[in-house]
Amino acid sequence: MPSKYDREQEKEQEQQRVAQEVVQLLEIFLAPLLLALDEKLDKRLMRTLVQIFLTIVRFRNNMQVLLFSELGSYMDNYRGLSTSAAAGTKRLSNLLRSLKWSVPDIDRHLLNEAEKEVQYLKNLGKSILCPFDGSARDQVEPH
Repeated sequence: MPSKYDREQEKEQEQQRVAQEVVQLLEIFLAPLLLALDEKLDKRLMRTLVQIFLTIVRFRNNMQVLLFSELGSYMDNYRGLSTSAAAGTKRLSNLLRSLKWSVPDIDRHLLNEAEKEVQYLKNLGKSILCPFDGSARDQVEPH
């Protein structure tokens, strides 16, 4: 008969397996963005960026928001608050204040990825639908 500790260990192993799968899926999803930013940001800032995404996926839900300091405190610890909250918050701040990247870099990357997807769907002969409510009208630049 399995003991209580065996079940807890199995539960812990299952949580670790699921966490690893989520990390792998997130890395695949973020790979194009990370490759584009890798030319601009140093490795420490890139590591911080990935940790931020992981932290948001782990600890954000519809009933909870993450404050800047909370996000920094959760970055290094899978189970919850880290003992190095100030260090994580500082790394987050360093990333956001870095002069090596900007919003247009992200916008350009997202537009390039969208154009690739549109071309891919066109090549497959698929219909492409894009809901447009007019709220971003001033931000759209003609080609």
